[in-house]
Amino acid sequence: MSEKNEKKNPENFEAAMRRLEVIVDEMESGHLGLEDMIKAFEEGRGLAAYCGGQLAAIEKRIEMLVESPDGQVSAAPFDKRENPK
Repeated sequence: MSEKNEKKNPENFEAAMRRLEVIVDEMESGHLGLEDMIKAFEEGRGLAAYCGGQLAAIEKRIEMLVESPDGQVSAAPFDKRENPK
């Protein structure tokens, strides 16, 4: 694995996911030595944390439309713990 492929700060979620896919492929190939495997794992762990943080921030911004008993429709924060009907 080359140093130029490692990014400490991904430009966006999609770029981080693409890099994670590359890391997984490299690790599954069986062609990495122990040191490179550890570096790949550490980079992947950081990218996974970045992606998790991005998803959490997006969840907070998502709103869902809710209809009240009187027929009024309004926007409400999305709560992943509730299952809308």
